Amino acid sequence: MIQLKNIAKIYRNSKTKEETRAVDGVDLEIKKGEFIALLGPSGCGKTTTLMMIAGLIRPTDGEIYFGDKLVNYLEPKDRNIGMVFQSYAIYPHLKVKDNIAFPLRERGMSKKEAYEKAKAMAKTLQIEQLFERKPSQLSGGQQQRVAIARALVKNPDILLLDEPMSNLDARLKLDVRDEIREIQQRIGVTTVIVTHDQEEAQAIADRVAVLDKGKIQQFDTPLNLYHKPRNYFVANFLGSPPMNFIDGVLTKKGSHKQFESKGMILPLKDGLPDKYIGKSLRLGIRPHDIKIVEQSHCQVKIELLEYLGHSVLTKAVSTEGNITLRFIQDGGINSSLGEVCYLEFIKEKIHLFDMDQKGINIEYLD
Repeated sequence: MIQLKNIAKIYRNSKTKEETRAVDGVDLEIKKGEFIALLGPSGCGKTTTLMMIAGLIRPTDGEIYFGDKLVNYLEPKDRNIGMVFQSYAIYPHLKVKDNIAFPLRERGMSKKEAYEKAKAMAKTLQIEQLFERKPSQLSGGQQQRVAIARALVKNPDILLLDEPMSNLDARLKLDVRDEIREIQQRIGVTTVIVTHDQEEAQAIADRVAVLDKGKIQQFDTPLNLYHKPRNYFVANFLGSPPMNFIDGVLTKKGSHKQFESKGMILPLKDGLPDKYIGKSLRLGIRPHDIKIVEQSHCQVKIELLEYLGHSVLTKAVSTEGNITLRFIQDGGINSSLGEVCYLEFIKEKIHLFDMDQKGINIEYLD
């Protein structure tokens, strides 16, 4: 198990004395054998967090434990980690067998034993046929597997992956992603991957830590992150196409609550607390959770149709209030540009964010 307790990394400008908090009070608990993704935009602190786990960067504050052992001052070579970098970092002048065996030879293992272990690992990763080749003779995906084999051959307790697929094309990225997940599940090594690709993180990880400005915004399963975002940042960051947002006020009509914004009235599910009535909130709804109906209080004009093969991403603007919405239609839908239609939001899929309370989803405030 890996535990990060209130970890911070602060960089100080020696001239101006200004402080930059790259990581700001991160708490994280990773179970043995779990596959975790650190996800977020550039500069959010995800790579710095990974480097602190690896021992390549020392935290300014906080504690890092591997099991019950404090490792803050332990050198990387003494942490029994395997690491795969974005650039693969395999040696171009060495054959595949020598690249994989390199960490074992560094530990003083005999060449014969190191090659035997390297060959067994290459077989596990299904690259034994490449054993005698040099990196220049390999594809990007094959080089990636060599880098992973080298990281795993020393039987690490933890595997750390720093954006390992960012240099691959879209098709190869899918293949390598599947392979990494399959290898991790088969070997059972605790794994942490850094990525800015939300699709990659949600497809590969058991749980995902979404970071922004050095802080974890939500640490949860991919399904919960998508369907139950804790705050506006997570809701806005995750999802392709992105979630729609509308600013408005929560009102009550009879025993039912509704959301009103610029001439648009949207019925809401029952059970929302009365304390939010009259309060300005931000409504969020994913494009997949909007459908065309015969009549509603949400009238829009279609402005753009993007054909995605199996579906159509439709951009529409409300006839009152100029609110832009994007929603998904079946590929067989024959809507046309300029057409006026009515939309309905699936009540159970609507999210309400209190922007006065750090954009927190009101489901997490009650």
